[in-house]
Amino acid sequence: MDPSLDFTISRRIIFNTEVFPTTPATIKYDPENPESPLPRNYETSEIDVPTLIDARPLEIGQDKWAQIYACQMEDPRLEGQADVVLKLYQEQYFPPRYDEEDYSIPNYESELQSRNGATGEMTEELLAWTETWAYARLQSLQGTCIPIFYGTYEFILPDGEVSLGIILSFVRGVDLQAYCHLVSREEKMNNWHNVARDICVAIDKIHKLGVMHGDTRSDNIMISTPSTDDPTTSEPCHPVVTIIDFALSRSLPYRPPHHSPSANEDIFAVSEMILEVCCRTGRVDTHTRIVRRCEFYEEVKRRFPEDAWLQSPEWRDCIDCGGVVPVA
Repeated sequence: MDPSLDFTISRRIIFNTEVFPTTPATIKYDPENPESPLPRNYETSEIDVPTLIDARPLEIGQDKWAQIYACQMEDPRLEGQADVVLKLYQEQYFPPRYDEEDYSIPNYESELQSRNGATGEMTEELLAWTETWAYARLQSLQGTCIPIFYGTYEFILPDGEVSLGIILSFVRGVDLQAYCHLVSREEKMNNWHNVARDICVAIDKIHKLGVMHGDTRSDNIMISTPSTDDPTTSEPCHPVVTIIDFALSRSLPYRPPHHSPSANEDIFAVSEMILEVCCRTGRVDTHTRIVRRCEFYEEVKRRFPEDAWLQSPEWRDCIDCGGVVPVA
């Protein structure tokens, strides 16, 4: 069956979000960590269940952890309709799992590690629980640097299949890479520091609330450009950064396999991404990359010395110029 546009919400899913693993979550019992919480127990409610209409696909198909749709939501708890995004977890469309040695698969060992080692044995229940937990921890950021979370629900599809999904506010904009390709070269060179700084600020706020994103890449950073400038100031409105997709998030301190607890996974990914995407440094030499990173770090320190993320040793280690002097 193709991903369906006919969605019936049967009930609300209420997960326990008080606890969450600091290791890769799994649906299997772990004898080495017998107290690791699993998403088995949750409550349901049929009270004030919303209705979705006018659904259209945004990102659907095979080898995806979620089928993404834009919809209109009618919710008894809200006035009027809301533009929302539905993330529907259908296991039949999940990427394949490489549970055993298979030398016919290129680089099967890295595939096994990336598909299972980093994400656990993924199920729709586990993905829904993960995002529900993350948005609960990040409630104070909803509607600012992350979407608004409207809840987790059970959906009945036309063929009788039952799937879990979450509903989020619709973020208008493009991902970071698309944004950097759209703006002019002059605007890019003048303003990419502002966008990069906003990304760092957002990730740092997420970390301070005890969440590691776990998948910080261009696709998961949305840039919205206001259609008009702020009439109360002489400054033009600069783009707004929104971090999306917390399906692979973990609690901090995170304990990746064979490594010490650290938030560096997010920070290192961000420090590399903002250079490669915003500056297109993928083909430049190492020295030039370091110089541009140094220029960014030094400018932000000069303009925003009170930024909390600048005080973090982890951020300094990943983004500081390491003594390299920018070329005039």
